[in-house]
Amino acid sequence: MKILIISNHAYPAQGPRAFRTTELSEQLVKMGHEVVLYTVQGKYDYTQYEKETGVKRRDINPRFATSADDETHRYNLFDKFMYHFFHRLLMWPQCEFHYAVGKIIKENPNMDMLITIAYPHSIHSGAARAKKHYSEVFPKIWICDCGDPFMLNPFIKAPKFMKYFEDMWCSMCDYIAVPTKESYKGYYEQYWDKIRVIPQGFDFSKTPIKEYKKK
Repeated sequence: MKILIISNHAYPAQGPRAFRTTELSEQLVKMGHEVVLYTVQGKYDYTQYEKETGVKRRDINPRFATSADDETHRYNLFDKFMYHFFHRLLMWPQCEFHYAVGKIIKENPNMDMLITIAYPHSIHSGAARAKKHYSEVFPKIWICDCGDPFMLNPFIKAPKFMKYFEDMWCSMCDYIAVPTKESYKGYYEQYWDKIRVIPQGFDFSKTPIKEYKKK
């Protein structure tokens, strides 16, 4: 099976969504599938990683996303201005993914499966937009993987108009993957029948740990 995965971060980045993306993509290759993984890569050289894991790494290459897998972080005056005034209203700069996914779908036509991984949830809405515009080359099966809910998440407080986008991707995807049994409560009840539980995976043996310094 040819599987396309789109996520903000994966190895060598550290964090819940990066671990999720890394372990899922590597395990799918071990199961015999062909996996193409798109993330915000930065300048990291993935040549050796691809040889060792079999995962084909590609760069989303956004214009405005401020952090990459290699921990490089762009934050100039323009970024500061846009983040200050538009982060809460438009979820800036992650909203850019809403338009970036379509290009990725066109670059990888007729895949057997698409897995979009949030956060940010604009990756999901971008896939829904791509399904509308490029239905003839859109993957046969689409799974939305969510570590945290969006509209029903009390810590995000997203603008009410964004419910339209959440309804769009929830209604258009085939499945919604969550890490725990209780996670379904963070999604609208009409989509509960699409929810499947895939527990979080970690491999601590390959996770670099920074040297402890007392402060």
